Amino acid sequence: TVTNKEADITRNSIQKSVCLILRQPVYGNVSEELQLLTEKYFEEKKFNERKMFEEFVDKLNKNPPKFDLKYYSARDLVCRYRRKTLILFKLILLQKKVLFMLSPIQNLVQ
Repeated sequence: TVTNKEADITRNSIQKSVCLILRQPVYGNVSEELQLLTEKYFEEKKFNERKMFEEFVDKLNKNPPKFDLKYYSARDLVCRYRRKTLILFKLILLQKKVLFMLSPIQNLVQ
């Protein structure tokens, strides 16, 4: 049961997911903290309280996580994307924006 239920909070309006869009591919670095935060949010059932997410985003903006390529395997990249690896490399060199869509996200960030 939702606590402090407001008129605009209905069963259809509550989605059990949180989306975080980042400028750098550092999802793996923040996923554990975001998962704990999301679990806490849904356990409390106070869906009009979003302050904890605002604080989390402020913290990320003040101290952005570092993207470090040493944890990524070039072999895994080539095995996963095969011929498309060269296209991805060219897009990165051209500084094009690339959107990866995959579910579940853990498969993408490994």
